[in-house]
Amino acid sequence: MADAKERNISKLATVTVDFNTTGSKQTLYTVPTGKSCLIDHVKIIAPASTLAACVDVDFGSNVDGTLGDFVTNVSLASLTATTHWAIVAPTDRTAASPSVAQVQSLYVAADVFGLWVVTGAAAAASTTVMVFGTLY
Repeated sequence: MADAKERNISKLATVTVDFNTTGSKQTLYTVPTGKSCLIDHVKIIAPASTLAACVDVDFGSNVDGTLGDFVTNVSLASLTATTHWAIVAPTDRTAASPSVAQVQSLYVAADVFGLWVVTGAAAAASTTVMVFGTLY
C-alpha cells in the first residue's frame, strides 16, 4: 500500500528555525531518493519572540538570498506573539481576471527545500516551521 504522503497533502517535515539567522539557507526538507515532491504550503508557528522586524524571507530549493522558487519576499512582521501562526503558500499575484494558474516548481530526489532569511528578527526567534506537500 502506498504511503499516505503519496495520496494526500501531508506534513513532510517539522523543523525549528531561528528567524534572526540571516545570510544562509536553512534546510526544511530534502526530497527522498526515488521520489518527486509537490510542496503545497509552509506553516510558521508560535515564534519564541516577535518577528516584527522579519520582513523578507525567501522559500524554495534555489534559495540564494535573492531568489526562491516557491515564494519570495515574505513578511512575517505580523507574527508578534507566541500564540500567532501564519501560512505561506504561492498565490496568483497578477490580479488577472479570470485568475491565471500559478505554476510552481516540481522538486525531485535530493532537492533541498529551505528558507533564506534576508531581513530577520531583531533578536533570537526560535520558531516551529512545518512543510506540507505530496510525494509521488
